[in-house]
Amino acid sequence: TNTLTLMNREEFLEKSFDANWEESFLEPEFTELRPDWSYLDIVGDPELRAGFENGNNYDWWDEATDPGYINAHNLSVRGTSGKVSYFLSGGYTKQKGYIINDEFERITTRINLENDIFDWFTIGAQTFGSFSDYSGNSPSISSLARMTPLVRPTDENGEFILNPNGSNIPNPFLVAAADDFDKRNSLFGNFYADLNIPFVEGLNYRLNFGNNYSWDRHYSSNEFDNGASGGAFKRNRTWYDWTLDHIITYKKTLAEKHQLDVTLVAGQRERNYEETLARGANYSNLRLSYNDLSLAAIQTVESEAWDESYLYQMARINYEFDYKYLITATVRRDGFSGFARNEKTALFPSVGLGWVLSEESFMDQPWLNNLKLRASYGTNGNLVDRYASLAVLNTYAAYVFGDGGSTLFGQEVENLANPNLTWETTTGFNFGLDFSVLSNRITGSVDYYRTTTNDLIFDVAIPEVTGFNQIT
Repeated sequence: TNTLTLMNREEFLEKSFDANWEESFLEPEFTELRPDWSYLDIVGDPELRAGFENGNNYDWWDEATDPGYINAHNLSVRGTSGKVSYFLSGGYTKQKGYIINDEFERITTRINLENDIFDWFTIGAQTFGSFSDYSGNSPSISSLARMTPLVRPTDENGEFILNPNGSNIPNPFLVAAADDFDKRNSLFGNFYADLNIPFVEGLNYRLNFGNNYSWDRHYSSNEFDNGASGGAFKRNRTWYDWTLDHIITYKKTLAEKHQLDVTLVAGQRERNYEETLARGANYSNLRLSYNDLSLAAIQTVESEAWDESYLYQMARINYEFDYKYLITATVRRDGFSGFARNEKTALFPSVGLGWVLSEESFMDQPWLNNLKLRASYGTNGNLVDRYASLAVLNTYAAYVFGDGGSTLFGQEVENLANPNLTWETTTGFNFGLDFSVLSNRITGSVDYYRTTTNDLIFDVAIPEVTGFNQIT
C-alpha cells in the first residue's frame, strides 16, 4: 500500500536550504552547507522561528487521517401470494473515509408490488427511498500539504491557531471544527396499470405515473468563519418532478408474413425546484449553533425557484413483410414551456426503410449470411433554457436616501424577450449497408449520412443603444 506522507522536520529544513541555495551553501560549488548556517538565517516569520527553536516536528497528515472502512448490509424478500407478487428490500451503508469527518451513511428501502386483478388487467407499483447523511466537514488534502511541520494547529491551551504558518494560509482543521448537518433524501414512485383489451387480440393500454421527490437540509455553523467572528447558515432545497404516460400498442401478424406493430404515446412531465438560504455572520457567541441566525450582526436571506413543463405525443408504425422488407414511420409532437408563447410545440417526423437482400432467392449464396440495405430520414429538436424567451428582471440597490439613510431596491430588465424563439431542429439522412459473410467471421457496416441544423439557438450580439448587448 502506498501511503501519502508529508515532509518531516529534517526534510523541510533541507528543502528550505535548497530553496535559498545562494545564501545557504558555500561558493563556488554550492554543495556544502555553511558551517555556521541555520534555518533562522533564512526565515523571518515569528511563528516559523518559534517552531524551529521549540523543536516542533508535527505530522499534519497523520493527525488528519485515520483508517477508513465501508460497512454495507442488504436484506430482501420476494414472493407471490395468489395473484399478488411482491419484492421488499432494505439496505444500510456506513462509510468512513481516511480524512477526519469524511463520513457517509445511507438507508435505502424498496417496495415493488404487482396485482393481476384479472387475466387481462394488472396494476403495480415500484417505489424506492434513499436517506443519506453527509454531515461533517473535512480539511482538504491541498491545505494539509501546504503546512510546515515546524508549527502546530493549536496553542498550549489547546485552542486552534488561525494561521499557524504566520501567513494567509488558514489552519486546515478550522473547517473540521464546524457543526455541520447535511442530510439528503429522495423518494421515487412509479405506479402503473396494464390492460390487454378483451376481445381485441394484440391491443394493449398502459398507464404510467412516475414521481420523484428529493429534499436536502444543510445546516452549518463555525466560530472560525469570517475572520473568527463566526458564521452560520441554513439551506433547504426541494425538487419534484412527475411524468404521466398513456401508451397504446397494437401487434398483429397476418398470414404469417405480415407483421404490424403500432404504438401511440401521449404524456406530460413537470419539474420544479425551490431553495431558501439564510446566512448569519459576526456572532457574539455561537452556543445555539445554526439554530438562531437572528443572533448574527449581519443577516442575509436568498431564495430561488423555477418550474418547467413538457408535453409530448407520438405515433409509430412498424411493418415487416416476410422478414425481407421493413418500414418504420414515426411522428412526434413535443412541447416545452421555455419557448415563446406561440412556438412552444413542434413536429418531428422520421421514417426508416430496410431491405434484407440475403433473404431473397437470387442472393442465396452459401458464403453470405446477412446483407441488408437501409435508409432513414428524421428530425429532432433541441431545447432552450427554461426562461430563455422571457425578459428577466434583476433586483439591485437602486437609491440611498441621504447620508446614512435607507437603501431602496429597484428592478431592471436584464435581457430582451424573444416572442419568436422556436425550436432548433436537426434533419438527418442516412444510407447504410450491413453485411456478414463466411459464417459470420467477417461482419461490417458502410454508412453515408448528412445532417442539417436549422433555427440555431445562440446569443446574437445587438447594438448597445437598445440598452442590451445580446438576445437569444
